[in-house]
Amino acid sequence: MKSINFILKIKRKVLIVIIIFANISCAYEAIDELDKNITKEVASISKNTIDPSEAYQEKFYLTAMDGDQIPVILLKPSATGIFPCVLSIHGLTASKESSIIEDLYGKGGNLTTKLLNNGFAVAVFDVRFHGERKPQEYTSQQEHINDVLNNWSTIYPNTIDDVLIIHDYLKERMDIQADKVNLFGYSMGGMFTFTIAANYADRINAACAAVTPIFKEIEILGTPQLVAANIKNIPFLMLAATNDNNYSIQEAQWVHQLVGTSNKSLNIYGSGHDLPISYTYDVTSWFVNNR
Repeated sequence: MKSINFILKIKRKVLIVIIIFANISCAYEAIDELDKNITKEVASISKNTIDPSEAYQEKFYLTAMDGDQIPVILLKPSATGIFPCVLSIHGLTASKESSIIEDLYGKGGNLTTKLLNNGFAVAVFDVRFHGERKPQEYTSQQEHINDVLNNWSTIYPNTIDDVLIIHDYLKERMDIQADKVNLFGYSMGGMFTFTIAANYADRINAACAAVTPIFKEIEILGTPQLVAANIKNIPFLMLAATNDNNYSIQEAQWVHQLVGTSNKSLNIYGSGHDLPISYTYDVTSWFVNNR
């Protein structure tokens, strides 16, 4: 499997990175507090929690390249049929459950419901050091953030490999359209989305990166401007917000201009990092129109 190698160039102290990531995830605190209970109750989540129209849910584990276990939940509109799929990557300090339960920060569950209602399967998983893959129970959200930062040089490439393993699994399933696997990433998840779209466009039907942090003072693994020009031959949607502290609208427009594909779009919302519910309709329409 192709590996991803970037150079981590720190121009300022690591403290700058900690402050930036703290801004990204401060509003995830509610999810972080819920996570201890959520991960224990995954198996008992009712299908009606996801979608009142008979959604089907399946949980399983895949083996990563280093032997770690990747917890995955696959949701489908029904138990039978062949569906296009959206592989969703959550944000910093969140978990796969943030893409299942409605009305949490980021509204991932609301997006999943709309995708299911439009005939898409949705696959969600825990990024390393999140959800079921936390190496410890953190005493605070900041401790969790610091641990992710301290291990980012391994979390980042290993997560790219995890996504590729999940993709390989999905395309072999008889109920998933192998050539219609799409990618969505929120915040930190958008950083992985940029990298995968730039390096593995042949695996992805269409992609969307929402409120992705843009690091200009430092170059950190996954910084979108480092890979944007290599995104070609794939529909690519960016979402940005006017009051997001993790970038300016001018920076978002700059990165969007760098994106190499002609089939691209940038949606701007008058909100902070937590986008309004309307974004879930826009993302669903994007994947439907590029089905």
